[in-house]
Amino acid sequence: MNENKKLFPAYLLFLIIVFFIGAKIGQNSKTPLIKNSDGSKITAPIDTQKIDEIWKIIHEKYVDTVKDGDLNNGIMRGLISGLNDPYSAFADRDETNQFEEDISGTFTGIGVEIGRKNDLVTVIAPLHDSPAEKAGIRAQDVIYKIDGKEIMQDSSLTDVASKIRGPAGTKVAIGVLRSGQQDIEFVVERKKIQVASVNSRIDNGVGIIQVTVFNEDTSDQFNKTVKEILTNGVKGIVLDLRNNPGGILETSVQIAGHFTNKNDVVVKEVSARGSRNVIHRSQGPSDLVKLPLVVVVNGGSASASEILAGALRDLRSVKLIGEKTFGKGTVQELINLSDGSSLRITIAKWLTPKGSEIAEKGLTPDVESSDPNPEDNIDVQLDEAIAIIRTQIGQR
Repeated sequence: MNENKKLFPAYLLFLIIVFFIGAKIGQNSKTPLIKNSDGSKITAPIDTQKIDEIWKIIHEKYVDTVKDGDLNNGIMRGLISGLNDPYSAFADRDETNQFEEDISGTFTGIGVEIGRKNDLVTVIAPLHDSPAEKAGIRAQDVIYKIDGKEIMQDSSLTDVASKIRGPAGTKVAIGVLRSGQQDIEFVVERKKIQVASVNSRIDNGVGIIQVTVFNEDTSDQFNKTVKEILTNGVKGIVLDLRNNPGGILETSVQIAGHFTNKNDVVVKEVSARGSRNVIHRSQGPSDLVKLPLVVVVNGGSASASEILAGALRDLRSVKLIGEKTFGKGTVQELINLSDGSSLRITIAKWLTPKGSEIAEKGLTPDVESSDPNPEDNIDVQLDEAIAIIRTQIGQR
């Protein structure tokens, strides 16, 4: 990945304060003069003297072999953890490579997206047709145990993800709490996962398009799908964003361009200090803008899928069918560092075109519908969405 990407999973310009600690941390015990990128003085500069003291104690006292590279990575993780933001994280070179595989659409694991909700590690959504989904893991499950070991309260999402991942063919035991009380353990075999992020079918003139994640190749897949359904003369569309945990911001804006007019505001980025306000507009091609549309969402619809759903409701009064969405309303940027490691850092909150903020709130559907038993073969939410579209296009 050669350029910074704005991301939304349960992962993810931070104006980086570039500092140099030295080949050996704290070799110079004087606190260096460090400034923010705008030239202002940092109110609480790095305490290199204390780092130096701890570094020496570790090397003198620690019972086992000390790896300086691990210590350095630990310092970076600790620095970011001080933000108390579950979506900002430092990733070493291996973790960065894994993440780049994830957003490319091919990776090895169980296929589950995680985030923090009420300070608990929560399943945003299992990916469609993934080992996690097939095992029975659901959106909103709280992961509290991996391979028999409880997750520490201060564990980062990166740490948790690294424990879940592993070589193809190996197994991992995932302990979850469901609905706040039911304790279930799933033993899931890790596999190489190829994410088909767009699936579609036509049901008697109604095009049903499912987008499972917003990856680098999702726009191309969506473009092909649009050509197919238009060739077949669909009269209305159901856009299924259930269990879509998000992905790349630009991809969601590109897909919104099919349903909206050129230059329509799709999403607004607003920083807490008002120093960063960015408006993302539709670039077209607006080829689906005249077709009746409904969107299906649930508790596994997060970030970029919430952006798309919120934009379509604000811009076209599109009805949202299903359940309240996850409520991830912050923007992260992935920044590659010089040694192959990276930072995912929260840079802003995002607002819908009409200025609604969804962080921790989610989007409340216009028509609430839940599946009483998700394991049944009857899809109540999708059936209801199709029925609404049939009414709009005059079918019965």
